[in-house]
Amino acid sequence: MFLRAEELNANLYEKKCIDLVSNIHEKITIDVVKYGDNYVSGHAEPYATVVITSGDMLVGCGRVNEYGEFKIYTNNHLEEYLIIKVQLISDGFYQESIIVKVDC
Repeated sequence: MFLRAEELNANLYEKKCIDLVSNIHEKITIDVVKYGDNYVSGHAEPYATVVITSGDMLVGCGRVNEYGEFKIYTNNHLEEYLIIKVQLISDGFYQESIIVKVDC
């Protein structure tokens, strides 16, 4: 099941439970994020920076490798129902962001 960012945002604001979150966007793709994981992985523009936040808290950050893959380890294990924002920064400029709910 793949959701566009706009559909995902609408579902989160309506407080619907999303059983599986897999996101495809033009510049960034996020793999399924599960409760208890200590990383977020996906694909994005090679050598870009990925910043992950939850509210005003930094969850993790890192770089995309030369193949366009990333695996960002988080400061703590991801909690159930946590909502995180995954931001892509390339050439010093903000590019895209996706809001993801940790899989139940």
